[in-house]
Amino acid sequence: MYTKPALVKRIPQAIGVIMLALVMLNGCSSQPTLIQTNLPSTIQVPPSPTIIPPTSTSEPPVPVKSLDEIVGTWQTHCGGGPCLVKITADGTYRMDYANPTEGQGVTFIDGGTITFADGIFHLVSTHGYCEAMPNGYFQALMTFLDGKPSILEFTLTQPDECSDRSRALLYPMHYVEQ
Repeated sequence: MYTKPALVKRIPQAIGVIMLALVMLNGCSSQPTLIQTNLPSTIQVPPSPTIIPPTSTSEPPVPVKSLDEIVGTWQTHCGGGPCLVKITADGTYRMDYANPTEGQGVTFIDGGTITFADGIFHLVSTHGYCEAMPNGYFQALMTFLDGKPSILEFTLTQPDECSDRSRALLYPMHYVEQ
C-alpha cells in the first residue's frame, strides 16, 4: 500500500486538533464561579508619561577638509566582524579587529600612510593584508553630534586596489571616545 508522505505528516496534527476540540467542549459545559470583589467606586488613572525630546542634536554631514578632522579611532565592520581604524596626526592609519580571533591571535589587518590633497584621501598600504594592492582614494563626509565627531563616511573616488579595505571603509564608521 502506498501513502502520500504529506498525509502521514498531517495525522499527528489532526489528532491534536481533535483532542483540543474535545477539551474545549468539555470545559464549556461547566459554569464559571463568580467571585465577589469590593472595588472602589472611582478608579484613578495615572497621568500618561511626558515625552522628553532628545537633548542631542545631529548636524547634516559635511565634507572633510583636512586630515586633522578625522584623526582618532573609528569603529567599522570588516569581513571578520567589528574592526577599528585608527588614524593618527602623523599621517598613518591602522586597521585591527575589535575582538581578536580566539586561538589564532589575529588582530592586525592593514596599515600604512594616509594623505589629504584636493579633497581626496590617499591611503597607501605599507604592511598588512593590502600591501600588494596599496592604493585607495576616497572622499569623506563627517556627521557631528552636539559639535563632536560622530560618523565618518568614505566614498570611493576611483576603484580601490584592495577591495577588502574599501568594503571596511565604506561602512559608516562611528567615532570611538578615547
